Amino acid sequence: MASDTAETETLLQGSIIAVSDTPSSTDESPATKALKKTARDQFYTDIKMTNETKSWEATCKICKSKIRGTKGVTSNYNRHAKDFHPSEYESWQEQLHSRYSTIHPRQVELQKSIVENLIIEFGLPLSLIERSGFITFMYNVDPKFSTISRRTLTRTIFPHLYTKMLHGLKSFYSMATFISLTLDLWTDRRQRVFFALTGHSIINSEFKSYVLSFQPIYGKNRAPVLLDTYEACISSFSIRGKLVRLITDSASNNIAAFSGLIIPGFECYFQRDDDDELYSDWYNDGEQTESDDAKIDNNVPLDVQDVVKQFLDPIAVDDESFRLPCYAHSIQLVIKDGLKVSTCVEPSLKKISKIAKLSHSSTAVKERLENIQVCVPNANKTRWNSQYDMVGTVIDYQMLNEFVSLLTLFAEATTTTHAQHVPSISIVAPSILAIYQDLLLERANVKHASSLCGCLLEPLLSRFGVNAPLGTSENDNPMLSPIAQTQLLSASAAASPITPK
Repeated sequence: MASDTAETETLLQGSIIAVSDTPSSTDESPATKALKKTARDQFYTDIKMTNETKSWEATCKICKSKIRGTKGVTSNYNRHAKDFHPSEYESWQEQLHSRYSTIHPRQVELQKSIVENLIIEFGLPLSLIERSGFITFMYNVDPKFSTISRRTLTRTIFPHLYTKMLHGLKSFYSMATFISLTLDLWTDRRQRVFFALTGHSIINSEFKSYVLSFQPIYGKNRAPVLLDTYEACISSFSIRGKLVRLITDSASNNIAAFSGLIIPGFECYFQRDDDDELYSDWYNDGEQTESDDAKIDNNVPLDVQDVVKQFLDPIAVDDESFRLPCYAHSIQLVIKDGLKVSTCVEPSLKKISKIAKLSHSSTAVKERLENIQVCVPNANKTRWNSQYDMVGTVIDYQMLNEFVSLLTLFAEATTTTHAQHVPSISIVAPSILAIYQDLLLERANVKHASSLCGCLLEPLLSRFGVNAPLGTSENDNPMLSPIAQTQLLSASAAASPITPK
């Protein structure tokens, strides 16, 4: 109870400080006010502390009598309430130590907040609700709250939420007229294969996307299992007649597509030195593979690739246009094809990768960079644009400037397609045309990276078939950035010169 009075101490010597601003003339009963956790706050008002005499004075809310005591001693608070107002004191004690029922609004509110905000939203472990620190925290929040058990969480609350969510999904897809699906299949660090199916639709002029299925795929012969899982999901939501497109990663696994997508010269960045174990947590950040996985990366993705191909063959046998390749995947394959052939910028990139690796592996170098407020971005083996961002921080040389200039729109298109709640189909054609025309303009200006420019043009034409002239509608597309719009306008002017009659 000594901590109750510690809050009222002041640094101003000899002054009298009014702790409570509640008027002494109040006629409200303690039972009608909010429940307080201490007798001082529950039964007294006009609390004043005198630092010179080290004493305090307070007015009882019930009988209006003055109660005095020594600073740091709170027994007088409790003694007066017990002796002169026993019924009110006992009622307060009962309320203070009582618990909410399972259907009490406050109990339901706190329980819902724990489940939805802490466990589901933040991804905290289920064991959180049984830890002593969390139980103490919730008691401080509200002593009357009854902590839920893990058994109740897993057997009652989660199944109820899942059923409610499933009902909401079925209601949503019943309202949709046309639905597009995106299918993805990948392996985790333990080489377990997972299947995900997401549905996309526009309802009331609002773009919506929800996951229909996310589950592991077991067994050696995975193609039939994948097909059965797909068919079961489609039948469960009764959307077979509403499907218009199925977007996949070009019949390949994400890891198979991106694990080799390393900018030439950055190989040494992802190679471990003898002392790299000290920085293993940094190297694993954002990656989907471990050092042990490298031994079997060449086998599992190929197996998964065959599974996806066998799965897609019977689905698209009647309508080849039903399945479309993923735009983000295809544009990264263009980068991969171009960088695999071109070697003009590799020496400069090797120097950058070594400098970047040193900045992330040496504590001394990292501290010096922080002192001058310089940050070198992390490069991710599975995302080429993270390596592009790293090069973008070192653009002091013309060679690297040309490299960054050639890949600027590629990086922008890759980033834009990752945006949430945006129908990315509207940016595909304009962005491809902008990239194509930008490469044509760059080809006439670059001096050191001309081979890279040509190596990017060739796979862009082969993968996307860019052979149509520019129209006028793409130039005003609101989804494009000012950079892309400028490139389109410049390209249009260059492609259609005005000739006098």
